[in-house]
Amino acid sequence: MAAEVAAKLFEDDLIDFVLCFSPSVNISQGMKQTFSSRLSCRFDGVIGSVGCSYTYQGTVFFKIVVTLCLNIKLHLLRLLLVPYLG
Repeated sequence: MAAEVAAKLFEDDLIDFVLCFSPSVNISQGMKQTFSSRLSCRFDGVIGSVGCSYTYQGTVFFKIVVTLCLNIKLHLLRLLLVPYLG
């Protein structure tokens, strides 16, 4: 059902990426396979994929990645704005 909802949201151009959090590795792997099959795209979290699935225990890794991405984005934003601000 979640893959169907995601497919509809992708179709309507309302989302760009899907994150799934599961209680176990088995469920996480099943989510990856289901989403990949239903969306006919990679679902492994690498560049070009439409999403990824983590276990709850993997959220520590996810937090590190998000923090790193936000820091990079803020740094790039500063680099872009500095010439205009002065």
